[in-house]
Amino acid sequence: MNDIMMAVAVFLAVCSVSTAVPRFDKVRVHFGNMYADEDVMLDEEEGFSLVTVSKIYGKGTPTINLHDFNSGYTAVKDVADKACFIQKSRHTMQAFKDEVDIARNNNGNYEISQYYNCDSEDEVDKLGLPIYGQRIATFCENYDVKFVQRRNRKLTKRSTYVFNENAFWCVVCVNASC
Repeated sequence: MNDIMMAVAVFLAVCSVSTAVPRFDKVRVHFGNMYADEDVMLDEEEGFSLVTVSKIYGKGTPTINLHDFNSGYTAVKDVADKACFIQKSRHTMQAFKDEVDIARNNNGNYEISQYYNCDSEDEVDKLGLPIYGQRIATFCENYDVKFVQRRNRKLTKRSTYVFNENAFWCVVCVNASC
């Protein structure tokens, strides 16, 4: 009987020590006459999200985007042009989760009502990549890297916190001319 009790106790202990599982979502992001299909992976435990913009309907550039909530930076990788654009994040993990939840509650659809112009684009030396965090440095290490300063441009007069916290902007800024 003690062996059975011990086995049950060990089983329960093993089951209670579990790690958080990353969250996966499919999102269709709408922006004016354009829309893009994105696969979103959010790892709350590690503090980052990886977004693959796989198909764009309209003018745009497919990208792979890393949001590192721990370092406070976002990297947008244009694989076709071997370019990686690093930007200061304007959203938190919670704001990102909120946007994914909006999409979930809207059959996977999310509307962007803000676009960005680039104010400046500066080359980043490979040796300087670690200042953006090790995850971003590794993500961009084999690409031409630029640090981009963004400027918001409103499309409508309605303003919500999403204008400043919008996490699904990634596909748009790569296409902007600096």
